[in-house]
Amino acid sequence: MRISAIANEALISIGTSRLRTFLAMLGIVIGVASVIVMLAIGAGSRQQMEDAIASLGSNLLTVFPGNIQYKGVFTSSSLLNMDDVEAIGNLPSVQAAAPSTFPRSFQAAAGKRNWNAQVVGTTTSYFDMSNWAFVAGRAFSSDETRVAAPVAVIGATIAAKLFPDETGRESDLIGRGIQINNMPFRIDGVLKAKGAGMNGTDQDDVILVPITTAQNRLWGHYAHIVSFILAQAVSADVMDQATNDIGTLLRQRHHLRESAADNFTVRNMASVMELAGNTTQTMSMLLGAVASISLVVGGIGIMNIMLVNVTERSREIGIRKALGATSRQILIQFLLEAVMITGAGSLTGLLLAAAGALAVHRFVPMPVEFEPWFAFFPLAVALVVGIASGIYPASRASRMQPVEALRIT
Repeated sequence: MRISAIANEALISIGTSRLRTFLAMLGIVIGVASVIVMLAIGAGSRQQMEDAIASLGSNLLTVFPGNIQYKGVFTSSSLLNMDDVEAIGNLPSVQAAAPSTFPRSFQAAAGKRNWNAQVVGTTTSYFDMSNWAFVAGRAFSSDETRVAAPVAVIGATIAAKLFPDETGRESDLIGRGIQINNMPFRIDGVLKAKGAGMNGTDQDDVILVPITTAQNRLWGHYAHIVSFILAQAVSADVMDQATNDIGTLLRQRHHLRESAADNFTVRNMASVMELAGNTTQTMSMLLGAVASISLVVGGIGIMNIMLVNVTERSREIGIRKALGATSRQILIQFLLEAVMITGAGSLTGLLLAAAGALAVHRFVPMPVEFEPWFAFFPLAVALVVGIASGIYPASRASRMQPVEALRIT
């Protein structure tokens, strides 16, 4: 008997007990769908984190002040200043450097509208280094920073909250006035939306002003503090060199002894991105591995159903063997039945996974990302599970002797 005829017999046998076939398929359907959806959610989370890190800027190093340790006791916080910024910017391995203050909440108002905004003081270089694009206007100039001019660049959220009627016409906002902490400021530019950052906060809910303006007009007794420094390496290849150069420079400028610990911290955003990517990839694989357990459970279900089939169809097996069917043909038929059930369940699970991922993306604030191997991996595993689950029942059926098979009622 040819393989095509055996396959046809297998299809007929599957079709005669549709409910049992559906129950056997159900475990595989759920298993395949679960694996694909879990992998897609994990990949989406990884992509979201990578996009958030990339939105902060490329080749970036962040320099934070640290604590000063004296006789084993951390006594106070070291300070960074504008001279440190200038010195770091002059290093051969550093393309640019910009000071920044930590965001502080101030009431911003325009006309009858107001919003509790996060205000950051910085310089012109900050915008290019942080990948900020403008939908209208420009960054404040070096001259405006030098004279502490009352100018501001507003984020997309600020524009929407204070000027909701100007949505889509942000160019009309340039030159308009806003008040920050009851002080008048002029809008120089409106930033393009970035979305949520790594910690989930809204990156567009920000007003950027010259750091001198923040120090002299808003910060008060924190007038000369630089909260941290952004430094952009010349290229990704010299990130480690730039880190070492900044460390050496600041130790010299802060007059630290050779045995003293650093009173600053230099963070490499590339390392943060790599660590975050590895973490999310590990989580994706863990989710996929956990979901794969359902495939094994589905395979056990197929084995049980096939064993029941062998018992119920023992007379059929005896008659076919008596009429000349070989053990090999019986083995192939039952094995094909298991593979067909698994294949149909896998394809159904694939369609269910696509629908489930779209539903998650639409109704739950959770990103999903598909990659081709997400489909191949569970389908391959399901095929292996189907073959493994069908081997024992098929082997049992093929070893039946005609006389014994016909004797079973």
